[in-house]
Amino acid sequence: MIKVKEIVIFDLDGTLTDQSRIFEAQAMSVAEVFGDTTDELQRTIDVFYKTHDTAVKDFPENRGNIAWYIKYMADLCGIKINDDVAESLAVDWKEAHAQAMNNQVLYGDVVENLQRIKNMGHTIYLASGNTRENRMGILKSLDIDTFFTDVFAAQTIGYQKQQRQFWERVLSDLSANVSNITVVGNQLNDDIQHPLALGMQTILINRYERLSRKETVENIVPGAEICSLTELSI
Repeated sequence: MIKVKEIVIFDLDGTLTDQSRIFEAQAMSVAEVFGDTTDELQRTIDVFYKTHDTAVKDFPENRGNIAWYIKYMADLCGIKINDDVAESLAVDWKEAHAQAMNNQVLYGDVVENLQRIKNMGHTIYLASGNTRENRMGILKSLDIDTFFTDVFAAQTIGYQKQQRQFWERVLSDLSANVSNITVVGNQLNDDIQHPLALGMQTILINRYERLSRKETVENIVPGAEICSLTELSI
């Protein structure tokens, strides 16, 4: 059991909600080009995030251009497609993503453990790379919004979670001692790296999903690793 601090900041996708369902919907929407076996679906997700990281770092002007993503992904896979095909697949990808996001599914351990943490007087926040409105809408649709005091959102803060400035802003807004904050998430880059460096308690949760976002990172060791929220002690 891992004892959490007075303030607990959760990630959403892959931590509280089943992200594998979203990945599968997206990958299947372009399976006619990228393939539909489990290995091919995972490859599609892998190259999507490799493309995403490249866009954030080197091509920020294409950050929201899914057709550009599709072409870049195809190049990484050695697949040749033209602009029209990329545009068509981008439409399918966005529709699949939107539908999956509108039908999110909580992991079975979420409600009872958020309730347990809240009942003991801890303050709970959400940290997200999306907009505050989007995340609050999802929390409300899942009937867990009342557990959360607020959402720290990338579009509001002006930085993504994999950037140190995001977490510096979180600390500034909370006006709390860093030793009183726990961050729980499923991604080393997004949820662990900078909170750890800034002195927060970090807990990596591994849901062992069928499809997942793979990371190739080194020298990032979370304070603890769990498989279920039941492992959090208060």
